[in-house]
Amino acid sequence: MMPPLPLQVLAATASVAYLFLVFTALRRSRMAVRQSVLWLLSGVAFLLCSAVPQPLIWAAHKLGFEAPSNAVFLVWLLALTALIFYQSVTTSRHAGQLKTLCQELAIALAELEQRRKT
Repeated sequence: MMPPLPLQVLAATASVAYLFLVFTALRRSRMAVRQSVLWLLSGVAFLLCSAVPQPLIWAAHKLGFEAPSNAVFLVWLLALTALIFYQSVTTSRHAGQLKTLCQELAIALAELEQRRKT
């Protein structure tokens, strides 16, 4: 069973808008290229699923979902959870690097102050 054409057009339009926002953030240097890869891949996947929904519908039925939309929500929820986990790991790593940098700076400033006094 195919989704109605207006729904497919809406999903494709939303996908293009989503990709446009990611590209705009990249162009304005609000997002690092390394981090944007995951967002771009998810946007392309969303666009492909909205343009060609038959494989998604087939897979959803084979996996036992009553409605393909339930499978889409589950996959999207898992993908967003993975993205948030990745962002948390990156933020934690950066916090550790920032702490080390501040400590090294404090040591360097203390040594410089000590040299000035002598």
